[in-house]
Amino acid sequence: MELRVGGLYGTNQVDLALFATEMVYIPDGAFYIGDGTVGAPYGQFYQYPNVNQPFLVTNENAITTGTAIGN
Repeated sequence: MELRVGGLYGTNQVDLALFATEMVYIPDGAFYIGDGTVGAPYGQFYQYPNVNQPFLVTNENAITTGTAIGN
């Protein structure tokens, strides 16, 4: 007797790969990103020129980065 599942036989070799996408629930309303610290690690979010304030996200629009006021 030979086992057959979905076109594969018991002697077939199969390579499998698993891919996952992590999703995070973000409730409605504004929220802050960053912790308001300056220095290493670099690349943190803050509201320029107030480098000691985390960045307030108020909508789903893109976040513009840089050193212009409001970025």
